[in-house]
Amino acid sequence: MSSIGDSLFFASSADDKIYHFGTDGIVRWFLKVGGDIQSTTTIGPNNRIYVGSSDTRLYAFNLNGNFEWDISMGGVVTASPAVTPTDILYVGVDNGRLFSLNGSDGSINWNYLTAGPINSSASVGTDGTIYVGSDGGRLYAINPDGSLKWSFIINEPVRSSPALDLNGNIYFGSDDKNFYSLDNAGIENWRFTTGGAIQSSPVIGGDGTIYFGSADNLVYAISSSGELVWSFDAGSPVNGSPTLLPDGKLSIGTDDGRLLVLSSIGELAWYYQTSSAIIAPPLVTDRGMIYVGSSDGSIYGLVDPDLASLNLGKITSGAVWPTFQGNNQRTGYQGDVVEGEQSNLPTEYSLSDNWPNPFNPRTTISYALPRQSDVTLSIYNLMGQEIMRWDENDIPAGYYEQTWNGTNKFGVHVGSGVYLYRLVAGNFVETRKMVFIK
Repeated sequence: MSSIGDSLFFASSADDKIYHFGTDGIVRWFLKVGGDIQSTTTIGPNNRIYVGSSDTRLYAFNLNGNFEWDISMGGVVTASPAVTPTDILYVGVDNGRLFSLNGSDGSINWNYLTAGPINSSASVGTDGTIYVGSDGGRLYAINPDGSLKWSFIINEPVRSSPALDLNGNIYFGSDDKNFYSLDNAGIENWRFTTGGAIQSSPVIGGDGTIYFGSADNLVYAISSSGELVWSFDAGSPVNGSPTLLPDGKLSIGTDDGRLLVLSSIGELAWYYQTSSAIIAPPLVTDRGMIYVGSSDGSIYGLVDPDLASLNLGKITSGAVWPTFQGNNQRTGYQGDVVEGEQSNLPTEYSLSDNWPNPFNPRTTISYALPRQSDVTLSIYNLMGQEIMRWDENDIPAGYYEQTWNGTNKFGVHVGSGVYLYRLVAGNFVETRKMVFIK
């Protein structure tokens, strides 16, 4: 899953669909593609949404659910695309090639052939270097022009997406049971040996601690110098990727379907039992909500009582861990998360088509604010009479939704017909039509 702000969520599923849903869990729309989707949606700087599929294609669509482009990648796309602030995409496929594409139209800049299928997402460093692992047993550092910078040989598959710290160090796990730290020249700093294969993608806390899971049933916290800080026995393989919560806790899924929330010292704060394995990382919003999907196709919305009491909206506007590895560059570093999320704030006012339309019994109206604004959203009949109105003051920049259930100001259902809805925000005014049917 990925999110824009704290109300627009996008989830990919193995049933060939991408879903858009709101905080109430109700699906706003879905798109069907030609194959199973195993990668996380990625939301680019222009709010174009990217996802790969087993039908060998990479898709781009907009917030209204309209396809913008798709392109054949020549192999199954299982890894989540990484995207830069300039809307350059990097994505690997199971034919072993790493591609660089332009997000605006899907045109290919270059591709680099690795030694085996790519099942991990690429990470992009501050200097533009792209890091990616392959099943051929190597971690690659690729220059922005597509040339090889260096490769590090492990001899076992690397399906753990690398995390990057501010000092240029790279962290990743391998099926050889080792967790590695390399410097930016590809020289090994240290390795930490676990009891099982590591396919969990690591994340890095603000203090430099690295967190990941292993098939040996343990969740690990390792210092930046390679020493064990703590481990937690989950009682089940942990192939899921973790998420860091803003109060210092860690959230991670297990193969037996539990979402674990661990304290900063590795103690169990609480857990939630789902019906199947949790591999995808949770995302966290500023309202204290944690969203996670399981392998049976269910999505769960959970409330962390500690987060709900923090009023996180005073810390950051929107999601505080909005996507896989925390940001679009997939660095996994907590300090990059707010900056990455803020890049997805709208650049202009807009009012979108309501969905569904025609509708019965309810429809959702979406709008975007590029800056803090007073907002009035009104609904009129064709005689110009205002039948419903919502007023909000000092709303922060972001993306918002309002659901209308076909009633007027007095709670009485209106008749079938065409209605107008108008948004007034700052100096922006726009009106659109919708059709209510019974």
